[in-house]
Amino acid sequence: MSTEDREDLFDRRRFLGDIAGGLAGIALGTLLGELRADAATAGAPHFAPKATRVLQIFCPGGVSHVDTWDYKPSLEKYHGRPLPGEENFVSFQGKNGSLMQSPWKFSQRGESGTWVSDLMPHLGRHGSDHDHPFIALNTAFVKDGAFIHVPRGVVAQTPILLLSLLACGDKDGGDDSGGTTGDGGTAALECTQVTPVSCLDDMIADLGLQDDEVSDGEVTTSTEGEDFVTDLDASAGGYNQASQNPWVYLRFTADGAEKVEIDDEASLEDLTWDIAMRRYLIRVNGGDGGPGCVGAVALREEDYADIAAVPEGLDVETDFPSDDFYTDSCEFINDSSGLEGSPNVVLGQWWSYPGCVATSFIPFLLRTNEGHVVKLVIEQYYGEGQAECNASGAPGDDSGMIKIRWKMLQ
Repeated sequence: MSTEDREDLFDRRRFLGDIAGGLAGIALGTLLGELRADAATAGAPHFAPKATRVLQIFCPGGVSHVDTWDYKPSLEKYHGRPLPGEENFVSFQGKNGSLMQSPWKFSQRGESGTWVSDLMPHLGRHGSDHDHPFIALNTAFVKDGAFIHVPRGVVAQTPILLLSLLACGDKDGGDDSGGTTGDGGTAALECTQVTPVSCLDDMIADLGLQDDEVSDGEVTTSTEGEDFVTDLDASAGGYNQASQNPWVYLRFTADGAEKVEIDDEASLEDLTWDIAMRRYLIRVNGGDGGPGCVGAVALREEDYADIAAVPEGLDVETDFPSDDFYTDSCEFINDSSGLEGSPNVVLGQWWSYPGCVATSFIPFLLRTNEGHVVKLVIEQYYGEGQAECNASGAPGDDSGMIKIRWKMLQ
């Protein structure tokens, strides 16, 4: 065959490109076929369809898959090293750099063990609840040999248009699917999935968690104006016996605080409680403290009475940390009180120790497992003598008799 004869032949790239165009023509032919006169009555819906156009919005430039869902352990192994064989390779972008691992740690979430990065700590809880995204996107199903199968009842009399946007959303006024409080801050989502507690055996030993024993500490709640006042017995048999006695578990509701009748080890797989107390220690049901999503933030510059809503700019999902009293290697982290064995809990700033447990009156915002936000302040640790302790450092009587003033903000 001569060179002249070969000039009219397709090369491989053109052949593949024309195939794609042919598939588009098939799809277009299917759409135009719907416009035939006899197609108007074939398979007609019971009611006149309301949709006349389909607009698909595609947003490129999303978060990197290797920083979110696509765990690449080899990136950690070869971090900082050049790509194999790239010494003499130069692309139109210039010489390639070295490999870089994701700056976020990955862990397995949900019943399916889906790998999710810490960039999405709350979304990761729903790793086993994820529907097929393509089906959800197109509200129908994917049919072999077709690009998009439009459900019956959606009659398109004009071509389907694909609109590509370089950027989606508006930082100043875009849609916020998570909802807002109205006065600042995004609304929290309800916690629905247990997250296994890390360093489980260490936690049981370090915090003296009890099995098959529920605290007999009483919990009562009254109202004072717009506030709830909850009194609870977290004495746990006194200082010398506390490590052999269970914690008291509390849940915040719109009707007041409720005691959750549960033992310590069962609490590590339970979402019905928000905070747990024993003596001066208060841990939250989240992070190293429990399997839930509870988090809290101290508002050191605010007075409890002046807090009417979540402050502007404070994100309930990301700015409310949970307990963090273990390193990745399960080494215990003490708080700044100087008391050995006192864990670094997120609500730890409610007290100091000038010779007794003095109340700081620092207010906190707490995100509950049900998605509510509560403002609270610890007013009392001693049944009698709290004012004297705060003033002089002299211990009061009836230690562990805690009083919490709180109000649900959302």
